[in-house]
Amino acid sequence: MLRTVLTLITFLLPTQLGLHLWPSWSFLHGLSIDYLSITVYFTDLLLLTLLFIHPPRFLFNKSVKIVVSTILLSSFLGLQPLNSLVLLFRILLLLNFSLAVSTQNKSTLSSLLTSISVSTILVSLLAIFQFISQSSLDGPFYWLGERHYSLTTPDIAKTILPFTGQQILRSYSMFSHPNSLAGYLVVVSLLIIILKRKLNLKNVLIQITLLLSFLALLTTFSRSAIFALIASVISLFFSVSYSPFLIILIPLLLTLIFTVPLSLGSQVSVTTRQLLNFYALKATWSHLFFGLGLNNFTIYLSQITPPLNHYLLQPVHNIYLLLLSELGFVPIITLLSIRPQRKINTLFLPVILAILITGSLDHYWLTLPQNRLLISFFVGLLFNSNLSRHSS
Repeated sequence: MLRTVLTLITFLLPTQLGLHLWPSWSFLHGLSIDYLSITVYFTDLLLLTLLFIHPPRFLFNKSVKIVVSTILLSSFLGLQPLNSLVLLFRILLLLNFSLAVSTQNKSTLSSLLTSISVSTILVSLLAIFQFISQSSLDGPFYWLGERHYSLTTPDIAKTILPFTGQQILRSYSMFSHPNSLAGYLVVVSLLIIILKRKLNLKNVLIQITLLLSFLALLTTFSRSAIFALIASVISLFFSVSYSPFLIILIPLLLTLIFTVPLSLGSQVSVTTRQLLNFYALKATWSHLFFGLGLNNFTIYLSQITPPLNHYLLQPVHNIYLLLLSELGFVPIITLLSIRPQRKINTLFLPVILAILITGSLDHYWLTLPQNRLLISFFVGLLFNSNLSRHSS
């Protein structure tokens, strides 16, 4: 039963079929904000089922109790406590999923990687055909999470081809944004490359998944994800040990880069990141110890006077600043003080590198359902002792 539920979760991981509920706090300046809606996804029902099959015993751990207590305090002191508590409950569901994955043997892990490879093929094909048609495909894909869009859709992600000057749509597939899709494709591809021998994955499936994922990645035009993939693949050719210094250096450098005007993308993209970084630092300073509360950064932006443009009512494009502004120093310090019972597998350093790079330039690893679920799956693999370098 456990293996079946885990396989279903990994197969449906890139989908976002869900029921959206709109509480009063999800409307800012008269506009409904997706990040603030309470959404029950089909994968959430599977995660809830997992609670009964694989009870969350980690909640009885003393260190975990302290961390959860500090986050609860941050939530109740924050701008919208109920909004924070909803996300905290979702995080606990995801942690239980991670722990379930971390205990699986190689046979089950092989099934899970095969499952996610098949769904990634579907995701990639949808992205490629969207790019060819320059619109959403609609029909049954709506139920998988595809949103209706075309070149004339307001605020849709577009780019300009360098040589022709033609304006074209970036592919979304089943995701909320091309960057979110790109990050997903990069991490799944790296996991398949790293684990193909350890889990005896079928070569034909691997080749098809990697080829289509790469083609789909190109249709997203996500420079940060493409850069992350290149850097991570290069790191595969070097024997690099797990280094906390690396973990700190990369996000710090990329965060600092986006504090000064640089031509790293469209001017609007750069300015947006700089401005949101500024407000995140300002929010951190004014809520130093316990932060704004989980998922409350967008609400904080709505309280700024004079009111910001509606386009800016979104999470800061940096997962480190987002965590710092929403949690504050007390929960973060208690979180960092936890020592995992199992060692982090250095085999996955390229994946960690990719997440660090993309997380320094976007927020989707913490805010969008498919990316959060993929991170949870990766954490489970990261601490799975059956995947250690020395295991056969």
